[in-house]
Amino acid sequence: MVLLSYAKIPMMYNHIVNQCDVVVTQNPSARFDTITKLTEIDQQYQSPKSAKRFAQMYDSSSTKKQMKMDQYGSRVIPPNEKLDIDRTLLKALIMNGVPFQLVTNSFFLDLIQKLNSSYCPPDKMKLTRQTLTNELLYVEKKNDSILTEASYLTLNLDGWTDQSHRSLYEFSVITENRRAVVLALVDLSAYKHNAEFLLQRLEVVLHTASTTFNITEKIVAIVTDNPDVMEKLRNLFIAKPAYRHILEFRCFAHAINLIAEVIQYGASVF
Repeated sequence: MVLLSYAKIPMMYNHIVNQCDVVVTQNPSARFDTITKLTEIDQQYQSPKSAKRFAQMYDSSSTKKQMKMDQYGSRVIPPNEKLDIDRTLLKALIMNGVPFQLVTNSFFLDLIQKLNSSYCPPDKMKLTRQTLTNELLYVEKKNDSILTEASYLTLNLDGWTDQSHRSLYEFSVITENRRAVVLALVDLSAYKHNAEFLLQRLEVVLHTASTTFNITEKIVAIVTDNPDVMEKLRNLFIAKPAYRHILEFRCFAHAINLIAEVIQYGASVF
């Protein structure tokens, strides 16, 4: 009998959430349930004594007196505001492609201390396991709410190569109110990108997104760019009985982009 170390349980859940398509395919709600479980585990890691001590630091009895201007910059940060700052820090790192290792950099920590000595940024472990997991759970709930309220959806599929030469594909939908929801962003560098394979991946994504309802019943159109493989993908997709109500379109913006390249560079890109 193999015993799983308690410290490795979050690793197992992270694998289910981000890499294990088999489990999610069999049970669409498994991903959402697993993220929720991760949040519960991370909350258990927090020391009750630390939480009590932090609450005492921000007791209302200690903040009744009005603070001076020079004291405001180093005021004690309440828990909810601390969480909000942590989320903002997380977004800044992700959106700018900055490694999480920055939070352990002595120069970065010195900057934070200069701004507010009361703020202690999360370490790399907490940022990865707790802050990122909580943000993922928040986004999952918000996206599920948007998809549930939507009456009609337009499905979009696009692929590109990033600076690290990875072949990335984004699967997203847009509601009738023009609210966009990213269903999946996957690295398919290790696979051959033919129409049949992309169709298989697309169906896995749609099945995963159907946690509380069948998302394909709300999809009225599919839009991709214009390569032959994408045209074949669209035709294969709408030929299936479950998707015959869906219209297929080429991306007009992509065609405009190709025309602009011809005008600019004077060479055929079609």
